[in-house]
Amino acid sequence: GVDGVTTLDIPTGFVTGDPAWTDVTVRATTLARGTQEVGLIVRQNGENYYRFRVVTFGTEQRGNLILEKVVNGQATRIGSFDGPALAYNTWYTIALSAQGSSLKCYVNGKLVGSSEDSTLTSGRAGVSTVAMSGAFFKNIQVIGR
Repeated sequence: GVDGVTTLDIPTGFVTGDPAWTDVTVRATTLARGTQEVGLIVRQNGENYYRFRVVTFGTEQRGNLILEKVVNGQATRIGSFDGPALAYNTWYTIALSAQGSSLKCYVNGKLVGSSEDSTLTSGRAGVSTVAMSGAFFKNIQVIGR
């Protein structure tokens, strides 16, 4: 934390790549330690992107996997899926694939949900969480472009 602040519930992310990327899969191994969520971003241009959020605790596995479209900074849920609750101190591999209008979400290589949306067609890729949280990412891959 900074100056005694340990967490903030402000979404944050790290993206990389080319705004012209179209059909990509972003995959990362992640560890949730003291955070409410971990996630992935595709087709990010400014305040527009798709985001796969994995809510880590207190969901009892119902609707804890969330696919969103963010346009001008405003998030709209386009899919909500039941999935495994992420345990503290356990590494998981999550992935988000954007191929044409098809968006697919994976946890540990298993397809957990999909949706169709053609609003966003290209952009960068990356990871997301909430500000100043205990989220860790490694083995980040962007496949396609």
